[in-house]
Amino acid sequence: MSAENIISTAIISKFSAKLIEGLKLDVALVGGGPSALVAARYLAEAGLKTAIFERKLAPGGGTWGGGMLFNEVVVQDEALDILDDFNITHKELENAPGYHTLDSVEMASGLIFGALKAGAKIFNSVSVEDLVFKNNKVNGLVINWTCVERLGLHVDPLTVIAENVVDGTGHPSEILNLAVKKAKIQLDTPTGDIIGEKPMWVENGEASTVENTRCYFPGLYACGMSANNVMGGYRMGPIFGGMIIITLPRFCKLKHFKKLISDGDSYLFAGFELLGPNPPPFHIDTVPLQQYTIFQPLSGIHSQIIDHPDFRLIDHL
Repeated sequence: MSAENIISTAIISKFSAKLIEGLKLDVALVGGGPSALVAARYLAEAGLKTAIFERKLAPGGGTWGGGMLFNEVVVQDEALDILDDFNITHKELENAPGYHTLDSVEMASGLIFGALKAGAKIFNSVSVEDLVFKNNKVNGLVINWTCVERLGLHVDPLTVIAENVVDGTGHPSEILNLAVKKAKIQLDTPTGDIIGEKPMWVENGEASTVENTRCYFPGLYACGMSANNVMGGYRMGPIFGGMIIITLPRFCKLKHFKKLISDGDSYLFAGFELLGPNPPPFHIDTVPLQQYTIFQPLSGIHSQIIDHPDFRLIDHL
């Protein structure tokens, strides 16, 4: 076989195998911005089969351009542990304690690298054009190449089945929009619909980004600016603390997760609260006891905090 054929065959066969493996997932994240990349890392580390589907050629969302193409961004103290996990350099502002600057190109590339090294997959240049919706639950994605979408070619898509879909598409909340308009669902918001993003208010927007990252319908989550748009939160510009701390439990800053088993079906606790409907009762699979945490189950599906001697409650919502 010629060198040219070796190269082409290797690329086609390896990508095909990766895509086939990604057709059935625990978590499918749409959009490869900072919140989705951080989520993908910790979800993959927790043992969840995780993939990001990014419309553009380069993941990273709005991180690359910093503020108005000045390629620096700002984070708060609360985000430093996560940046250190990703080995991303940061420097404290001398005249503003609690705030830190970092190179936006290093941040974007570091988050991408960290998510991939944790075991998450990233499918770039792939657009999500629809949802798989069965039995009143979001069950996955309908995907096609971005070039097919942009050229308006009449090419049928493929499907990805996922237990949980996370909308990380940023300001437009594209996936929740699809759910509302096509599946005619009522979201878990005050109006049952997407409320819409408010103008800029940095402190409020940062706080609400964390609060609003959650489940909005069985099988469907929103994170980052998508979550703020859904709940009517404020935008916050080139400060990224809230965007990257949202994927840790809101009441426990731990990075280790427990795997639990229920009647033969696996459920894992990870950054988006409890994945899987109606999970209790549980027994513990083999996990070192020092890797502990408590997570609140999905709102509206199961409301009690799990009571088990091998769990230790750190804090409560």
